[in-house]
Amino acid sequence: MQSAPREGWTRPSLASIAGVVANGGVDEHLRGLKRLGLLVCAGQRPRAWVPPHPRSELAKALRRVLVELDGVRETHATSQPPSVTRRVSAARAVGTAERAVAAAEPELGRDTVADLLKLLGQARQRLD
Repeated sequence: MQSAPREGWTRPSLASIAGVVANGGVDEHLRGLKRLGLLVCAGQRPRAWVPPHPRSELAKALRRVLVELDGVRETHATSQPPSVTRRVSAARAVGTAERAVAAAEPELGRDTVADLLKLLGQARQRLD
């Protein structure tokens, strides 16, 4: 959720963020993020990964879902249920992301879209 460093993220820094090992563990994550158009390689030596500019509608929608879910998680951490406003806002973000994912099917393919919609469905269930 943090902004990209000016020079971009390296594989080791992305592995640390993802909680995996840099040698092999982060590669699958990078392939997925690249396929979704959420990261692009911006350098040769060392390779740097940055969000593309301008960001796609899919990237914006997925980021909004993560922000909203993080807000719901923070509320749960304080042992207070999330407010109705927070839950409605998060549910709207999930709905927007679902539409963006469905619209990206020609680029992403049916299987990828199905996987993403399944994850978004799980996020929606957690809001209930």
